[in-house]
Amino acid sequence: MGAWRWCKHPYHSIVADRLPAWLLDLRRLGHYEVLSKIGEGGMGQVFRARDRRDDKEAVLKVLRPDLQGDIDHRARFLREALLAGEIEHDNVARLRDYGEAHLESYERTLYVASEFVPGRDLAQRRAFEDFPQARVLGIIKQVASGLSAVHANLVIHRDLKPGNLLVSVTESGEDRVKLIDFGLAEKLDPIESGGDERQPLPRPAEVRGNERIVGTVGYAAPEQMRGDPVSARSDLFALGVVAYQLLGDRLPFPGDRAAEIYKRMREEELRPLAGLRPGLAPGLEALVSDLLRYSERDRPSSADEVLARVEEIEENESEQLTDEDDEAASSAPQSSGSRWWRRFLD
Repeated sequence: MGAWRWCKHPYHSIVADRLPAWLLDLRRLGHYEVLSKIGEGGMGQVFRARDRRDDKEAVLKVLRPDLQGDIDHRARFLREALLAGEIEHDNVARLRDYGEAHLESYERTLYVASEFVPGRDLAQRRAFEDFPQARVLGIIKQVASGLSAVHANLVIHRDLKPGNLLVSVTESGEDRVKLIDFGLAEKLDPIESGGDERQPLPRPAEVRGNERIVGTVGYAAPEQMRGDPVSARSDLFALGVVAYQLLGDRLPFPGDRAAEIYKRMREEELRPLAGLRPGLAPGLEALVSDLLRYSERDRPSSADEVLARVEEIEENESEQLTDEDDEAASSAPQSSGSRWWRRFLD
């Protein structure tokens, strides 16, 4: 193994021989000190960093140097910052800043910095944690609350999925959910949006290949897979997929190819969650089912409507929600979903 390059804080490091040469110059990027690599995508890399102005940690996205001079890629990269910067909500990761840091080797290094959220994303948590229906309902509530703020700014996320939902645990052991990654988000035209009443009628269509769909296959709404205009209800469909997956431990429309998944959405009846999750609260099953309707017009009209239905479930079916939690706790006292060790992992 090659040499380790240690940053100022002893608990974070970068393995020098595993990073491209250009990234070694990014141990300091403007007023940010890079601590460790988080991930990467087609346009750049993502790092955990520390802002030396206030000593707070941040998530730093850096555009690849070979794309720095490409106007289209620069505009697309900054689009996330411009859209995310319009939204302030407890369930949406906050934008810190964005700009260019001038380095000796790469003079035009474009970056976007956002709030660092401790914890794990929902995709990671699904692998080793339990999700009683009361917990799932709480996640739906927080995501819908965040989406309400996003949609109020006429922004459609277009890539809501477990990997873009960060879940940390509060001191009291409760989940705190934050929506991240507005890289595929779209801003609606305020005139054309017409208060979300411009939904196109669903129509049979040829679905493009997986690589051409804007969004994530399996979570993208039918209209999104067709390449039709999206709306707030497209994000709500994705929320329904996430909820169904947490409750049923499977995707609602499984398949390996986009065309196969789209055909299931259009032609097959959704498998009832009650058959996958005995004892499920009827209101919760009905809500998830409505979120997954093929036609936009048949889904809840807004995130606020979803929140209202969640409140009804909490008020009218709280005993059924609690009964399942109590049963799970009594049958598995050392369950992987025990909240004390979820806090320990965070």
